[in-house]
Amino acid sequence: DASRNKIKALPKMPAKTLEMCDVSSNKLTSLATLEPCVDLVTLAVDGNKLESLSELPFAGLGRLITLTASMNKIASLDPGLGLLVKMETCVLSENPFTELPSEFATCKKLKELKIDGCPVKDNKAKKYIQQGEMKNLLKYFEKNAGGGGGGGKGKKGKKK
Repeated sequence: DASRNKIKALPKMPAKTLEMCDVSSNKLTSLATLEPCVDLVTLAVDGNKLESLSELPFAGLGRLITLTASMNKIASLDPGLGLLVKMETCVLSENPFTELPSEFATCKKLKELKIDGCPVKDNKAKKYIQQGEMKNLLKYFEKNAGGGGGGGKGKKGKKK
């Protein structure tokens, strides 16, 4: 636990063995040094200055169950989030992104997705999230995969 410090950069992390990493409430702008941490189960990076999660080694985080990255400056979500197939909880509240990647459809174990305070434009996705209907949300993303990242109005491909 390295939370509530004024850390601006993470040191090189030990390979593999780290299962829980809490670096919340710091001043981090990069997560690049987490690349060797393939055994992470929980990652908390809330309250930093991150503009993206794209530096995370999504393909190597097959064990990750909980990701919290609220109160950062994340302007867009990386499609790599869909590689976190064991993820059950994803907290991204209070970030400026406006779209949710349709790749969330592959996160079949997702039970909780929090986006409170994010200006997400997709009202249908927001409704599913607010009502806790994760299965319907995942089906919705699956249906709209390849159609603009789940940020549309969910009416693509329908005939009148």
